[in-house]
Amino acid sequence: MMADGPGQGIRASMMRMYRDGGFWGLFSGNAATLAKIFPQTAIQFSAFHTLKDVLSTRAGTTAPKELNNLEHLALGSIAGLLACSATYPLDTMRTQMSITGGLKGNLFSVGTQIVSKQGIGALYRGFGATLTSDVLGSGLGFMNYEVSSWVAGNILSGVAFRIWHCQYRLSWEDYGYTILNLLCGVCADWNKDLQG
Repeated sequence: MMADGPGQGIRASMMRMYRDGGFWGLFSGNAATLAKIFPQTAIQFSAFHTLKDVLSTRAGTTAPKELNNLEHLALGSIAGLLACSATYPLDTMRTQMSITGGLKGNLFSVGTQIVSKQGIGALYRGFGATLTSDVLGSGLGFMNYEVSSWVAGNILSGVAFRIWHCQYRLSWEDYGYTILNLLCGVCADWNKDLQG
């Protein structure tokens, strides 16, 4: 349940939610939030990586093509569009469950109440604004992820080489040698994870 008026503090809001719905009233709409986030994230990541694989494979060759930032932005935006389109009704139901005076019941019953009273189009009311936000956010998020992965991979590979070079040149014994071996292994694993 959300705050009714301006200036209502968190303590007063939580006390009112507890008074209105008991302990479980504090978590009103939480199951619906989780029911939306899990499939939305799964759709976003699977769509992004599938589209990335399709676009990066050149016709007639097996060597993958490196995608540029604009292509990553476009693919992330398409993934966000698909995820938002598929899960937006869950967001509408979640909102109706969490507001003061909203609909009561589980996700299925709230969805049924919305459709029976307002029609199926009510599940997508406000879709345009959310779609714009999700598409931009998803596109920028995936583009930043790819850029950060590339930068981190290059930095870590350089660090691993320098540590290996120091180990080789100094021939440390006992503990110093062991610590450098561990650092080299960790950096090499990070680099391998980021590259692969």
